[in-house]
Amino acid sequence: MRRVMIIGPSGAGKSTFARRLSEKTQLPVVHVDQILWTEGWVNRPDDDVRRLVEDAAGHPTWIFEGNHAASLDLRLSRADTLIFLDFPTRVCLFRILKRVICGYGRVRADMAPGCPERFDWEFLKWVYSFNRTERPGLIELIKQAPQAVVVHRLHDRKAAESFLETA
Repeated sequence: MRRVMIIGPSGAGKSTFARRLSEKTQLPVVHVDQILWTEGWVNRPDDDVRRLVEDAAGHPTWIFEGNHAASLDLRLSRADTLIFLDFPTRVCLFRILKRVICGYGRVRADMAPGCPERFDWEFLKWVYSFNRTERPGLIELIKQAPQAVVVHRLHDRKAAESFLETA
């Protein structure tokens, strides 16, 4: 396990999982949100995002966490391990609301500078619909993963904890 890709809905705990896995494996973490966003919650241009992802994915070791659809194929082609945090919507929504309430106005360590935590109805609606709209594409991605990629699909916190204990 040298190039790990972590995907799943917002609020599933991808960033926390990546940090904890990094502590155990000493692999560096790359947060897609730090590449995707610029100050003030402005989306970085797609060409720039793709170039930055290519640069990061070119390193020999990494834990890449995040879903950015336009770079999933690139990251998967270079990964040796794929971890899908396939958590229920209710869990993710609860965690998002908790994150907003507890961290409102502060920039998370896994987020781009100048992007403080905020309440965003559109984002909450996206999280609410994720398992219905985005999840099927992630499942298809998993089916198309190269045979050499080891896939772990974790459905709850207990499964995630168990994985981390044995990593």
